[in-house]
Amino acid sequence: MDKQMIRTLIAQELERIPRGDIAQNVFRSLYQGLRESDLERGDIQTAPGDSFRKTVLWVHKIYPFFVPTVADPYYFNLEDNEHAPLTGYVGSDSAGETPFTES
Repeated sequence: MDKQMIRTLIAQELERIPRGDIAQNVFRSLYQGLRESDLERGDIQTAPGDSFRKTVLWVHKIYPFFVPTVADPYYFNLEDNEHAPLTGYVGSDSAGETPFTES
């Protein structure tokens, strides 16, 4: 996958992560960088949800109560609460509610 293809893919993924407050925009920026790094390493098998989860960990270091807003949680496989580090955060509960806000 060449750089232009990677940038196109990431741009399409960022359409599912809307702009918002400063924490949301930091999240978008970090996601873009982490996702690009994952794909440029030749790890094209890395799912978007894996990069998303790594980004959540980083943003929570700065904004511990941040809940990302996503337009399509299924694309990032966010409906599956069995994957760390997404469980236990604001919005998740024992009923299996996703810890993310849909836009």
